[in-house]
Amino acid sequence: LVAAGGVAEASAPAATLTQDELNAIADVAISRWMDALGEDARLGALGGLRFAVTDLPGAELAREEGGTITLDADAAGYGWFVDTTPYDSSEFALRTDDDVLTATGGSAAFGAMDLLTAVAHEIGHALGFGHDDGLAVMRDELAPGVRYEVDAGTAAAKPAPAPSAPAFDAFAGYGGAGTHAGIDWQA
Repeated sequence: LVAAGGVAEASAPAATLTQDELNAIADVAISRWMDALGEDARLGALGGLRFAVTDLPGAELAREEGGTITLDADAAGYGWFVDTTPYDSSEFALRTDDDVLTATGGSAAFGAMDLLTAVAHEIGHALGFGHDDGLAVMRDELAPGVRYEVDAGTAAAKPAPAPSAPAFDAFAGYGGAGTHAGIDWQA
Protein backbone atom coordinates (compact mmCIF):
# COMPACT_ATOMS: atom_id res chain seq x y z
CA LEU A 1 0.00 0.00 0.00
CA VAL A 2 1.42 3.39 -0.93
CA ALA A 3 0.51 6.99 -0.15
CA ALA A 4 -1.55 8.43 -3.01
CA GLY A 5 0.31 11.75 -2.91
CA GLY A 6 3.81 10.33 -2.51
CA VAL A 7 5.92 11.22 0.51
CA ALA A 8 4.54 14.07 2.61
CA GLU A 9 6.37 17.36 2.60
CA ALA A 10 6.78 17.54 6.34
CA SER A 11 6.68 20.85 8.11
CA ALA A 12 7.07 18.99 11.39
CA PRO A 13 8.01 15.37 12.02
CA ALA A 14 5.03 13.02 12.24
CA ALA A 15 4.49 11.00 15.40
CA THR A 16 5.94 7.49 15.31
CA LEU A 17 3.56 4.54 15.45
CA THR A 18 4.00 2.29 18.47
CA GLN A 19 3.71 -1.50 18.48
CA ASP A 20 0.88 -1.27 21.05
CA GLU A 21 -1.12 1.06 18.77
CA LEU A 22 -0.55 -1.27 15.83
CA ASN A 23 -1.56 -4.37 17.82
CA ALA A 24 -4.81 -2.76 19.00
CA ILE A 25 -5.81 -1.74 15.46
CA ALA A 26 -4.73 -5.14 14.07
CA ASP A 27 -7.22 -6.83 16.42
CA VAL A 28 -10.02 -4.66 15.03
CA ALA A 29 -8.98 -5.23 11.41
CA ILE A 30 -8.86 -9.00 11.96
CA SER A 31 -12.33 -8.85 13.51
CA ARG A 32 -13.67 -6.97 10.48
CA TRP A 33 -12.29 -9.57 8.07
CA MET A 34 -13.74 -12.37 10.22
CA ASP A 35 -17.15 -10.66 10.14
CA ALA A 36 -16.88 -10.18 6.37
CA LEU A 37 -15.84 -13.73 5.54
CA GLY A 38 -17.81 -15.72 8.12
CA GLU A 39 -16.75 -19.37 8.03
CA ASP A 40 -14.45 -18.94 5.01
CA ALA A 41 -11.38 -21.21 4.92
CA ARG A 42 -9.16 -18.24 4.02
CA LEU A 43 -9.40 -17.09 7.65
CA GLY A 44 -6.89 -19.79 8.56
CA ALA A 45 -4.18 -17.42 7.34
CA LEU A 46 -4.92 -15.08 10.26
CA GLY A 47 -3.45 -17.41 12.87
CA GLY A 48 0.18 -16.90 11.94
CA LEU A 49 0.17 -13.17 11.17
CA ARG A 50 2.84 -10.99 12.76
CA PHE A 51 2.82 -7.18 12.86
CA ALA A 52 5.81 -4.85 12.94
CA VAL A 53 6.65 -1.15 12.76
CA THR A 54 9.68 -0.03 10.75
CA ASP A 55 10.86 2.67 8.34
CA LEU A 56 9.67 1.68 4.86
CA PRO A 57 11.13 3.36 1.76
CA GLY A 58 9.55 6.31 -0.04
CA ALA A 59 5.76 6.53 -0.10
CA GLU A 60 5.25 2.92 1.03
CA LEU A 61 2.81 2.79 3.93
CA ALA A 62 2.60 -0.94 4.53
CA ARG A 63 3.47 -4.35 3.13
CA GLU A 64 2.71 -8.01 3.72
CA GLU A 65 5.38 -10.62 3.12
CA GLY A 66 5.31 -14.21 4.31
CA GLY A 67 2.73 -13.60 7.03
CA THR A 68 4.42 -10.47 8.40
CA ILE A 69 2.62 -7.16 8.04
CA THR A 70 4.95 -4.20 8.31
CA LEU A 71 3.77 -0.60 8.72
CA ASP A 72 5.84 2.51 8.10
CA ALA A 73 6.64 4.23 11.39
CA ASP A 74 5.38 7.67 10.30
CA ALA A 75 3.07 6.84 7.33
CA ALA A 76 5.45 8.29 4.73
CA GLY A 77 5.60 11.53 6.71
CA TYR A 78 1.81 12.05 6.93
CA GLY A 79 1.44 10.48 10.36
CA TRP A 80 -1.05 7.78 11.23
CA PHE A 81 -4.59 8.35 12.37
CA VAL A 82 -4.76 5.82 15.21
CA ASP A 83 -8.47 5.54 15.89
CA THR A 84 -9.26 5.25 19.60
CA THR A 85 -12.85 4.31 18.68
CA PRO A 86 -12.24 2.05 15.65
CA TYR A 87 -15.74 0.53 15.63
CA ASP A 88 -17.14 4.04 15.13
CA SER A 89 -16.05 5.86 11.96
CA SER A 90 -17.51 9.22 12.98
CA GLU A 91 -14.15 10.93 12.28
CA PHE A 92 -14.88 10.23 8.60
CA ALA A 93 -18.06 12.28 8.16
CA LEU A 94 -18.37 12.07 4.36
CA ARG A 95 -19.27 8.88 2.49
CA THR A 96 -17.79 9.43 -0.97
CA ASP A 97 -18.56 5.92 -2.27
CA ASP A 98 -20.18 2.73 -0.94
CA ASP A 99 -17.12 1.71 1.07
CA VAL A 100 -15.11 4.95 1.07
CA LEU A 101 -15.28 7.47 3.92
CA THR A 102 -13.51 10.83 4.03
CA ALA A 103 -12.59 13.04 6.98
CA THR A 104 -13.51 16.72 7.03
CA GLY A 105 -11.29 19.60 8.12
CA GLY A 106 -12.14 19.52 11.82
CA SER A 107 -11.54 15.79 12.25
CA ALA A 108 -8.48 14.26 13.92
CA ALA A 109 -8.27 11.96 10.86
CA PHE A 110 -7.99 14.84 8.39
CA GLY A 111 -4.58 14.91 6.70
CA ALA A 112 -3.36 11.66 8.29
CA MET A 113 -3.23 8.13 6.93
CA ASP A 114 -5.84 5.78 8.39
CA LEU A 115 -4.03 2.98 10.21
CA LEU A 116 -7.13 0.75 10.26
CA THR A 117 -7.39 0.90 6.47
CA ALA A 118 -3.69 0.14 5.97
CA VAL A 119 -3.74 -2.85 8.33
CA ALA A 120 -7.00 -4.21 6.86
CA HIS A 121 -5.52 -3.85 3.36
CA GLU A 122 -2.44 -5.88 4.21
CA ILE A 123 -4.51 -8.51 6.03
CA GLY A 124 -6.50 -8.76 2.79
CA HIS A 125 -3.28 -9.66 0.97
CA ALA A 126 -2.51 -12.32 3.59
CA LEU A 127 -5.99 -13.74 2.95
CA GLY A 128 -5.35 -13.92 -0.79
CA PHE A 129 -7.06 -10.76 -2.02
CA GLY A 130 -5.39 -8.57 -4.63
CA HIS A 131 -5.65 -4.95 -5.74
CA ASP A 132 -7.97 -5.89 -8.61
CA ASP A 133 -10.55 -7.84 -6.58
CA GLY A 134 -13.08 -5.00 -6.47
CA LEU A 135 -12.87 -4.34 -2.73
CA ALA A 136 -12.38 -0.71 -1.70
CA VAL A 137 -10.01 -1.74 1.10
CA MET A 138 -7.77 -3.47 -1.46
CA ARG A 139 -7.05 -0.37 -3.55
CA ASP A 140 -3.32 0.03 -4.00
CA GLU A 141 -3.18 3.67 -2.86
CA LEU A 142 -4.46 5.48 0.21
CA ALA A 143 -4.99 9.23 0.44
CA PRO A 144 -4.74 11.17 3.71
CA GLY A 145 -8.06 11.40 5.55
CA VAL A 146 -9.64 8.43 3.75
CA ARG A 147 -10.98 5.19 5.25
CA TYR A 148 -11.79 2.17 3.10
CA GLU A 149 -14.19 -0.29 4.67
CA VAL A 150 -14.19 -4.07 4.38
CA ASP A 151 -17.41 -4.88 2.51
CA ALA A 152 -18.80 -8.12 3.88
CA GLY A 153 -20.92 -8.85 0.81
CA THR A 154 -18.18 -8.33 -1.76
CA ALA A 155 -15.44 -10.04 0.27
CA ALA A 156 -17.51 -13.13 1.01
CA ALA A 157 -18.65 -13.36 -2.62
CA LYS A 158 -15.10 -13.77 -3.94
CA PRO A 159 -14.40 -17.49 -3.97
CA ALA A 160 -11.48 -18.89 -2.03
CA PRO A 161 -8.53 -19.93 -4.19
CA ALA A 162 -8.72 -23.53 -5.38
CA PRO A 163 -6.55 -25.86 -3.30
CA SER A 164 -3.30 -26.74 -5.00
CA ALA A 165 -2.51 -30.31 -5.96
CA PRO A 166 -0.92 -32.30 -3.13
CA ALA A 167 2.84 -32.38 -3.13
CA PHE A 168 4.48 -35.62 -4.20
CA ASP A 169 6.13 -37.44 -1.31
CA ALA A 170 8.90 -39.70 -2.62
CA PHE A 171 8.20 -42.20 0.17
CA ALA A 172 4.39 -42.23 0.09
CA GLY A 173 3.29 -40.90 -3.31
CA TYR A 174 0.41 -38.40 -3.57
CA GLY A 175 -1.72 -38.05 -0.48
CA GLY A 176 -0.13 -41.01 1.35
CA ALA A 177 1.62 -41.09 4.71
CA GLY A 178 2.97 -37.72 5.78
CA THR A 179 0.01 -35.72 4.43
CA HIS A 180 -3.15 -34.54 6.11
CA ALA A 181 -6.01 -32.58 4.57
CA GLY A 182 -5.47 -28.86 5.11
CA ILE A 183 -1.90 -29.12 6.39
CA ASP A 184 1.15 -28.62 4.22
CA TRP A 185 3.75 -30.68 6.05
CA GLN A 186 6.51 -29.41 3.79
CA ALA A 187 5.99 -25.75 4.61
